[in-house]
Amino acid sequence: MLSGFLAEAPMVSGQLRISILNAPDDLTPLKLRGWLRSEAESIQGLVKGEHDMIVIRLFLPERLRLATTQKQLDKLLQGIVDRFPNIYRVELRPVTTALTAGEMAQAAEEGQADLQAMLEGMKQDDTPPTLH
Repeated sequence: MLSGFLAEAPMVSGQLRISILNAPDDLTPLKLRGWLRSEAESIQGLVKGEHDMIVIRLFLPERLRLATTQKQLDKLLQGIVDRFPNIYRVELRPVTTALTAGEMAQAAEEGQADLQAMLEGMKQDDTPPTLH
């Protein structure tokens, strides 16, 4: 299975991590929930600190995405976030078919660039916003 942590960016009291999950083409709609929970559990198991935050980018083939309703997908993804304390968000990235190794490498580079952009934004914004 092609999945794993892309990158880490230090935060004040933990790490921000992006993980790519690439749903295989031979995965059936009935096995999607179990596969995703198993992968999320593996990712959660790699957490080093209680304040680490993980963003999962789920690359889901169109065949699987269309086999489930949007409401079911939302419930499944929200269930992952609710169940695993360090998983902050699951981003659904629809694709025609499962990613190739080259496409996975490109997704990893994009994730690293996104982390760098977030860090730069945090460094430039030294004063936190005021709530009124």
